[in-house]
Amino acid sequence: MKVHEIPLPTRTITVPFEDLSLTFTYRHGAVTPNTQELLHDPGLDNTKKVVAVLSEVLVSWDLEDDDGKPYPITREALGRLPSGFLWRVWEAIGEDISVNPPNSATSADG
Repeated sequence: MKVHEIPLPTRTITVPFEDLSLTFTYRHGAVTPNTQELLHDPGLDNTKKVVAVLSEVLVSWDLEDDDGKPYPITREALGRLPSGFLWRVWEAIGEDISVNPPNSATSADG
């Protein structure tokens, strides 16, 4: 097996936001010590760290722009969203990983 052959399963979760919810898919297997280490990078402020990590692990979501088009998952686009929203998405991923560790046999759905 080669490194590029390691499966990166995805997981889809839904996060409540007051009376709304966001459903997103992230690469469960892409949350690595290196992506988690980004959160400790002294060169970035805390929200930019979360933007960096989310841009690496998010695959898709049902967030739309004001024209009804899928909102892009890029560092630039994520950087325009409210910090609290971004932190809630990251917290949901952290909660999901703690319940379903990346090396868990039940963690993959994609």
